[in-house]
Amino acid sequence: MLFLYYNQNPFFRLFALSKSFIQKFRTQMELYHLRTFIAVASEQNLTRAAQKLFISPSSVSAHIKALEEEFNIELFIRTPRGMHLTQAGEFLKQKAENALCTLEDFTRSARAFCDQPSGCVRFGINMPPEWLQISRLVKNTNVKYPQMTFEFISSVTQRITEALEDRTLDVGYIYGDPISDTVETRGLLKTELAIAGPVRWADQIESATWESLAALPWICDPYYCPFQAIADNMFAERGLTCNKVMSISDDATRLELIKGGIGMSVIEKCLAEKSDQIAIRETESFFCDLNFAYLKSRAGESLIRAITEQITTLWQSQSELVMA
Repeated sequence: MLFLYYNQNPFFRLFALSKSFIQKFRTQMELYHLRTFIAVASEQNLTRAAQKLFISPSSVSAHIKALEEEFNIELFIRTPRGMHLTQAGEFLKQKAENALCTLEDFTRSARAFCDQPSGCVRFGINMPPEWLQISRLVKNTNVKYPQMTFEFISSVTQRITEALEDRTLDVGYIYGDPISDTVETRGLLKTELAIAGPVRWADQIESATWESLAALPWICDPYYCPFQAIADNMFAERGLTCNKVMSISDDATRLELIKGGIGMSVIEKCLAEKSDQIAIRETESFFCDLNFAYLKSRAGESLIRAITEQITTLWQSQSELVMA
């Protein structure tokens, strides 16, 4: 009797049909699909988009394929020179950007009402974690803000700044002044730099003239790097250009290449001094500021305020604190 009642009652029949319709057409799209779509549209290249999002190119390709298959629409034209938006892609890109902005605004507003900051802090780091006191930061934060978690991504100053701008990172450590007006920084420490090379070149490095130094092979950074800018300026002041033979953005690989006798580079002196396979030119001494960075527009968010407070407290214990 109960079965007949449900089947004969128009309200329950309508409810069942509505539920079936919703289940049939419920979207499987996730927010990361939209972020990937926007990144590919911006970079016009799967590999560059993957680097920007800190995921693999195959994941980027899978995200785009999932979107196109779900909505039965072509978003990009694939060419040997890159990915170009179709007319539909151009139209939907703006919609996707608006959707993410609306969600982020909602998230910020909701968190503003929360006395206890919570959520994951996506944190870009540009040095080995032991030099950045990462363990102490996590322990201290867990005590005061137990609902906050961390995701640390190793990168370089330029990429961290770009990731802050497109919000794939929340905060990060960068060297030098920010390359974007949208980024706020707090000075933490003056880092001493060194001209470094393979240990077997030690005598040559220390006694070399600037002309001889410029002629040696140099390992440089493909992105903007304050260290590289300092080195380039030192040579430019003397009317010289260094002999750049290789580009590498990964610091660990750079150190291995120096140790292996491939070339010279400007690196943190504390890292160079850790290895007996690296020689340092002691005749010059120069510094670069280590900064904590985040978007100016996000300064009022409870999560950003909380991590900024923790970073400030942590680095005040350092003897060479730089006033922001």
